[in-house]
Amino acid sequence: ADVNSLPQKLMETAAKWCPPKMEITESCSSSCVMGLLKLLSIPSQKEEGISLSFDFQNPTLKNNPSLLSPLANCGNITSHEIRFCPDLRDCFSTLGLSPRSSVQHLKIFWSEVIGSERLFLPDNLKSFKVRKCGANATYLLLRETSKKSALSGISIEHCVIYTDLENKLINGLLK
Repeated sequence: ADVNSLPQKLMETAAKWCPPKMEITESCSSSCVMGLLKLLSIPSQKEEGISLSFDFQNPTLKNNPSLLSPLANCGNITSHEIRFCPDLRDCFSTLGLSPRSSVQHLKIFWSEVIGSERLFLPDNLKSFKVRKCGANATYLLLRETSKKSALSGISIEHCVIYTDLENKLINGLLK
C-alpha cells in the first residue's frame, strides 16, 4: 500500500516511534527492505535524526540499488553506514549523498570506487570512518575529507594506502 493511503493516526504513530537507527543486513528479505523504505517515507518528527546502515550484499539491494533513491529526499537522515558497495559513486548517488545532504556522520566499510572521478561528500560532515576499503576509494575519500572544515572526527582502519600523497592527506587531517 502507498504510505499516503495509510490512516493519519497510523502515520503519526509511526513517525513518533520511528527507531533512531535502522539497518538493512545481508539477510533482510525484500519485504523487510520495502517496509523500511515505507517507514522512512513517513515524515519523522525526531529532531536528532535517523541513522541508516546498508549492506550492499543484500540480494534486494545488490539487484536493485535504485530502490534506495527515495532516501535522497529524506532530510532527517544524519548518519549513513555503507558496507560492501562495489562503486561508492553509485551508492552515493542512489542515497543522495552530496554537498547539500543532511548527513553528518559517514562510515564506509569494505567498499571501492571505480574510476578516478571526484566523490562529493556532505558539506556539514562531522565524523568519518573508513575501514577495509580499496586503494582508490581510500584516496578519493581522503582527498574529499581534507576539504571539510566541519570535520571533527576521522578514523581510517585497515585501508590500502599506496602513495605519499595519501600519507600527506592523512597528516593534513591530523593537524
